[in-house]
Amino acid sequence: MPDGVNETQLLEVLFWERRDRLEEEMMSLPAVSAADFAAKLIVDSVNGSLFSDWDNGKLWREARALVGIERGVA
Repeated sequence: MPDGVNETQLLEVLFWERRDRLEEEMMSLPAVSAADFAAKLIVDSVNGSLFSDWDNGKLWREARALVGIERGVA
């Protein structure tokens, strides 16, 4: 490990920053198939560990758009 760099900083640079960029890019692309949407669900929910906000989560906004419902109607 480079001098003056701790493990947390190294992980941030080598892993977390890249992961965040990939996640943002993936979530900004429109789902064109059920598999696309399923992949986005896995990413957005951190492999099922948590769920984004129903009103403002990118995934749920896209889900509502795909099925043609407005926010707060479900």
